[in-house]
Amino acid sequence: MQRIIDIISNFKENHRCDKSHEWANLELKQVIEKAALAKDCNGKMYSHQKRLKKVALNSFKDKLLMKQSELENVKTFEELLQIVENSKVSGIGELACYDTALWIGFNRKIYPTKIYLHAGTRIGAEKLLKRKMKEKFIDRGMLPYPFHDKDLKDHEIEAILCIYKDEFDNNSDLKTFRKKCDNNMNCGNGIC
Repeated sequence: MQRIIDIISNFKENHRCDKSHEWANLELKQVIEKAALAKDCNGKMYSHQKRLKKVALNSFKDKLLMKQSELENVKTFEELLQIVENSKVSGIGELACYDTALWIGFNRKIYPTKIYLHAGTRIGAEKLLKRKMKEKFIDRGMLPYPFHDKDLKDHEIEAILCIYKDEFDNNSDLKTFRKKCDNNMNCGNGIC
């Protein structure tokens, strides 16, 4: 259990950088465009989305822009994610959909109330819980008690599961390559 506490502390010290306020200050159309193209508020592409093809990102953006009025009226993150997922095109996967919905949600002040599993997050959850995960999301109550900390937001737990996925089944010291967040870092999910 101490290892999990250390991982959460490491995250808070080295990776937590809430950029949601930057998304909140943009017009929804700008947010949709940037989010669908996997670009931060400054127009820089998020590193974990760089493998996506521009043609797919542009088609995704165009489909989402057609849903702008629906996106203006969503009340929950689940509704938001559903609209984004229904707009995806070939080449856009579950991680890109989640990230896009999260960034649009920051603008709309709509946040996940569950931990969504995709890509690295699923691997992290499987290692931590020592079982295969077929669920689309889990509740923080399914995780060990250090994750029940109300100071952690659900999207931060998602980031921890992904960033530290290789640490949950490793008994050595936490990797030292973790860098502190600064204003010049490219923060995915609003998290470094």
